[in-house]
Amino acid sequence: MGYSEEGKAGYDAAKGKYNFEGDLPILTFGGLKARGHPVGGTGAYQVAEAYMQLSGTAGKNQVQGAKVGVTQNVGGVDTTSIVHIMRRVS
Repeated sequence: MGYSEEGKAGYDAAKGKYNFEGDLPILTFGGLKARGHPVGGTGAYQVAEAYMQLSGTAGKNQVQGAKVGVTQNVGGVDTTSIVHIMRRVS
């Protein structure tokens, strides 16, 4: 999705860019493989997790001040792809 320069994602992750306190927290619940990566349920869970962050109901996994959530789900052998961009409305 372009959050790191090409070839630099691992370096950015090691520096903490994607941690809770980093510039761009991701996988705040451990990622979808932590949920067993259920075929068909993957995209739905991504949206549910983003909703929890934006509504402030993520508990110990809450990113403070979360205002925007982005999900990306790829189906098949990268034959389909969908991105949702959500924002918190006050």
